[in-house]
Amino acid sequence: DLQEVSEYEQQVGLVILDPSRRESNHPFSTHTAHTLSPRYNEIFNKKSRLVMRMLEIRIGTELLLQ
Repeated sequence: DLQEVSEYEQQVGLVILDPSRRESNHPFSTHTAHTLSPRYNEIFNKKSRLVMRMLEIRIGTELLLQ
C-alpha cells in the first residue's frame, strides 16, 4: 500500500487527507467526495489506513481506542 501511495503521489500529486487546509493541483475538487476520481479515492483510503496504523504503532492501541 505504501509503495502504491508513493507512486501515485509522485505521478499525480499529493493526496490531501484534510482538504480544508490546503488547495490541491488536481483538476477536480478535493472538498467533496462527489467530485473525486475513483483512483484518488482508492489512494486516499489507503493513505488514511496507513496513517492510522502509524499512529497505532506510535501511541499504542489503548490510547488510540480511547
